[in-house]
Amino acid sequence: GCGFHAAPDNAKLAELIRATDVVQVEWWHHPVLFQRLCSEPLPPMRLVVWCHVNGLSTPLIPASLLQVSHRTLLTSPCTLEAENLAEILKLQPSEVGVIHSCAGFLPAVEDLRSPSGPMQAGYLGSLNFSKLNPRFIEFLAAVKLPHFSISLFGDNLNLETLSRQAHEQNCCGVFRYKGYTSKPEAVLAGINVMPYLLNPSHYGTTENALLEAMAAAVVPVVLDHPVERSLVQDKITGLVVRTPKEFGAAMKFLWENPHQRDMMGKAAAQMVREKFTLEKTSSEFDHHLNALLDRPREEVDFGKALGTSAAQWFLAGMDSPEVFLQDAPLPPADSPNRPAYHEITKGSIAHFHHYFPQDADLTRWARRLQRNPMPFFPCSVCNSSQSDSLLTLETGNLDGSPLYPEVRLVCCKSCGHVYNHISQSELDGLYEYYNEEYAPINLKVSQSSGDRPGSSDALTSTRFNQLFGYLENYLKPDHDFLDVGCAAGGFLTFLKDRGFNSLTGVDMTDNYVDQARKTTSFQIEKGLAEALPFEDDSFDFLVLEQVMEHLINPGQAFQEAGRVLRRGGFLCIGVPDAACYGDRQFFDYYWVLLREHLQHFDINHLQQLAHEEGFELLDFHQTDHQVMSERMVMPTLYGVFAWKGKGEAQPKVTGHQDDLKKSMTQYLAKEADHLEQRRLLVQQLEKDQVPVYAWGVGREFEYLHAAAGLHRCRLEGLIDLNSLKQEKHTVDGIPVSSAEILKDAPANAVLLVTAVAHTAPVMKAAEDSGFQGRIITF
Repeated sequence: GCGFHAAPDNAKLAELIRATDVVQVEWWHHPVLFQRLCSEPLPPMRLVVWCHVNGLSTPLIPASLLQVSHRTLLTSPCTLEAENLAEILKLQPSEVGVIHSCAGFLPAVEDLRSPSGPMQAGYLGSLNFSKLNPRFIEFLAAVKLPHFSISLFGDNLNLETLSRQAHEQNCCGVFRYKGYTSKPEAVLAGINVMPYLLNPSHYGTTENALLEAMAAAVVPVVLDHPVERSLVQDKITGLVVRTPKEFGAAMKFLWENPHQRDMMGKAAAQMVREKFTLEKTSSEFDHHLNALLDRPREEVDFGKALGTSAAQWFLAGMDSPEVFLQDAPLPPADSPNRPAYHEITKGSIAHFHHYFPQDADLTRWARRLQRNPMPFFPCSVCNSSQSDSLLTLETGNLDGSPLYPEVRLVCCKSCGHVYNHISQSELDGLYEYYNEEYAPINLKVSQSSGDRPGSSDALTSTRFNQLFGYLENYLKPDHDFLDVGCAAGGFLTFLKDRGFNSLTGVDMTDNYVDQARKTTSFQIEKGLAEALPFEDDSFDFLVLEQVMEHLINPGQAFQEAGRVLRRGGFLCIGVPDAACYGDRQFFDYYWVLLREHLQHFDINHLQQLAHEEGFELLDFHQTDHQVMSERMVMPTLYGVFAWKGKGEAQPKVTGHQDDLKKSMTQYLAKEADHLEQRRLLVQQLEKDQVPVYAWGVGREFEYLHAAAGLHRCRLEGLIDLNSLKQEKHTVDGIPVSSAEILKDAPANAVLLVTAVAHTAPVMKAAEDSGFQGRIITF
């Protein structure tokens, strides 16, 4: 029955405040929250602030916020220990309260378990190292129990780092990543111990995931941190440990003493259900809110308390502002504080810079972090960290896009594989990019073209025919078939139209999975190629087409393919053919401007990686196919492999290790000449000071803007027919618009056709709009 207003503007917000008795601010260190509170004066109010970070480390709860609020509510009693709040808390003890943000739980599931059953360990939560302890694997490696393992459910952030750490500590089988689950209650019913080992600098308060597990009578094992200590009573409702050695001993105790484990689980469930109830929460709110009703409304100067610029708002939550203000050293790479600096959300510098790209201080600080990333990933083929640089190219991004803005192309010194050097934080941003930009924009284009659900455009249909031609000698009608990276289900629909029935798809992006489930009848699951959500020996044939190049750890994808394939099953892989980039020149550096392509394979290195994981190469084809338009022709490599088992595959020599480096070096030398030509063109436009318009706000435009100097020109307008870009993107404050803006372009204007794949129709549309200026194509 409550009124709900999504993202009201300042005028509407002011109207709502005037009509209400109490204004409650849910406090997070979020850039938009600062902007709404501090940009313009708000009407007088009775103010309650409910804080949803613990404030013991970044992000802090500003003491100045407590000074202007009439009542401050905390979500954990540990916040009372925050050093920066000590003085103000002494002055306002009656105006501060603690109300947990989690209450009301499902019925207990402890009766579903056998009290004498074996220990089953599981973790539900984020793998992000700003939350999960970066030493998580070190703790797991200290467990010396037969066949011990833990199932991890949650996001895939840091999955590659965790896998590498497990390999280094010789405990690869200790954790099993399961991906997201839509049924957490079923997972909790199937485990009885949850190691909940968090970063000592984490920002959490009530820890809903922990309380949900405890409510399900799962015994928590936590580290001795303030938040966890306030929720778990050692040896009564769980175990509190400090070191890997203590953790190993705790897990051994729970393994050997099922009766005590059962008692702790039941005590945890009872405590949570008695302490965290909806009735208690509502009663506490009644107390605090009613106490304010006798107070007059007062003007609250948020700007004076928190700052008036985006940089000031960001610094308001930093426990070490000198890192930014004075260029003090960043925390060491292995410090628990360091991961928070590289977050792309959660009040980080990247988060604030995303919303306020024009703030010079935020820009400078964001670039400093980009120049000082967390450690890069090693070669995915041989795991060597020694590499030679082939190219460093600033490519820009769209208004704070999470897609990393610089290509760092390297060649492995050990095996000759070519790949993009990226850090963990850049990989995290790439995963966000897939869900927020890549899939939505592609779906928007597909829907606007009028394709039937689950199908594809004419160019993609041609590609599907080409792919089918390579696998039809191996694919049988009765095969159980899995398309990994199925997008909206186009290739599955293609196969169904040809009489294949046992068809399944999996994709990592919500948008594609939702679309495929709505528009097709196939079983579509959300999951990663590196962690397939299927049982062992489930399929006869797998396809990973245009997937392997996107993975930071393609070897793990081969391992998963082997796990879910039946012995003798087949795997077909399609990737861009890096050995032939130079034969299919489309636009400067285009095949490396595709920054989501992390690996650049030739057949030699693809076969080398496959053989290492137990796959034998049966056949391969070097070909090409058109993408987006007839002008864009991508060199493509298809390989068909048989699953033989680890150590069973026979090697097949297909080339020399240094062949790829030679072909890539030649390709990059040609593109360097093209870049120089672009710079000369842009320098002339800058010198002439003519108004410049660009049609096509994509990779080509970003490259010209960042690498060729287009940002120095008199840029007047941006055009893109994709409505999603029109809704979301600006560049240097210039919004993305439709072609209508060309009607008002002066006669001396220059139009750059940066939608290179669609040059001819763009030129015609510009002329039809009445554009009188000069048109430049590429």
